[in-house]
Amino acid sequence: MMAIRRRFARWFLFSGGVGVLVALLLYILGAFTFSRAFVVHVSVVLCPEMVLGLGLSDPPTPGALALLLAFVFGTNFVLYGLIGLLLCGVWTWLRRRPATP
Repeated sequence: MMAIRRRFARWFLFSGGVGVLVALLLYILGAFTFSRAFVVHVSVVLCPEMVLGLGLSDPPTPGALALLLAFVFGTNFVLYGLIGLLLCGVWTWLRRRPATP
């Protein structure tokens, strides 16, 4: 039972880390004018909470920017982590099913 919990935790942390990297990559690509249109279209699918960042194109203070980035990275971590947890559960369930002839 403990091994399953550890596996779930690893999948959650790894998937959440991927989510943070995706959000960071989209923010970096959004800084360049040649890729901004691509980021606007892709971020709706890969990082839906980034819409807040697009709405506030220029936060008034550094504190507001830090709060916005913490919200986007945190929610992307949880969103991708839950998707990874779901995939781990499906994978575990499929591996434990008895083979049917």
